[in-house]
Amino acid sequence: MSAIVWQLSTDVYRQKDWTETPAAIIDWIRTHDIDPNVVSLNYPVTVEVHDDRQYICYREVVLDEHGNSRLDETGNQIVTVERRVPLTAAPPNLDSL
Repeated sequence: MSAIVWQLSTDVYRQKDWTETPAAIIDWIRTHDIDPNVVSLNYPVTVEVHDDRQYICYREVVLDEHGNSRLDETGNQIVTVERRVPLTAAPPNLDSL
């Protein structure tokens, strides 16, 4: 069983009227060796507890051999895969951004 302890979602972007991701969030993502350019913002980025450990959970956009987003067989949906990496640095406080 998992528990979400932090979440960045499209709702947060709307509430804060963000048109781009704040540098503090991008830096925090990079700290975990995650390329912020392939993190899908169509899905939440969360910090979750699994088996007493905290992880960053997100969906990564699948790229083709040319670096373009891969589409599913219908050609309408960008393909993503779930990723989970151990949390090594606390996430930014969204209230202060």
